[in-house]
Amino acid sequence: MTKAVFVTNINEIKHLKVTCKSCGYAMQLPINSPFSGNVQVCPVCNAKYSLEDIKKFVNSIKALRETLRANENLILEIETEEKE
Repeated sequence: MTKAVFVTNINEIKHLKVTCKSCGYAMQLPINSPFSGNVQVCPVCNAKYSLEDIKKFVNSIKALRETLRANENLILEIETEEKE
C-alpha cells in the first residue's frame, strides 16, 4: 500500500487553522501576528474556548525559527501522512 507523505519546513507555516468542535466554524491564526490567548467565544455558536495553549504553541514555533536562524546546520520539517 502506498501512502502520501507531506513534508513542511517549519519556516513555511503561515497560520494555524482552529476549528470549533461545536459548530465547525474555522479560523486561521497567523503565526507572525500577535493574538490574544484569553478565553474566546465562537462567533457562530457562542461556545467558549481558550486559545492560551495555542498561543503557547505559536510562541514555540517562533522560538524554533529563531534557533534555526542561529544554527545554519539544522533544518526542521514536519511530516504528515495522508488520512485514510
